[in-house]
Amino acid sequence: MECLNKCEFLDFDNGLFRCKFYKKGLESSYHELRSKNIVKRCDECISEGFIGSNTIEESLKKIKQRLGFMGDTFYSFKDDFEKELTEIYRIIKHLERKANDKDDIIKL
Repeated sequence: MECLNKCEFLDFDNGLFRCKFYKKGLESSYHELRSKNIVKRCDECISEGFIGSNTIEESLKKIKQRLGFMGDTFYSFKDDFEKELTEIYRIIKHLERKANDKDDIIKL
């Protein structure tokens, strides 16, 4: 796949194309019919699908992807939080039982 037109991270420096976002050197070839260099996108850019041409459809896709990431983060955090609360509650119950046992011994 070619790099996207007007990608803000595409950099040409010292005769080489680089992706400033992923900090990678990019492969390129000269296309004689178009009379221009064709720069290939790096694998990370393709797989993430985040960097794009800013069409409405692509922006909607990015928003949906980010909402999915937020949902995953939230539910992962929620599960961890719930687990810790359960553990703290278990420790409190254990200490309450120990305290009640001591009270029963003192009353005798």
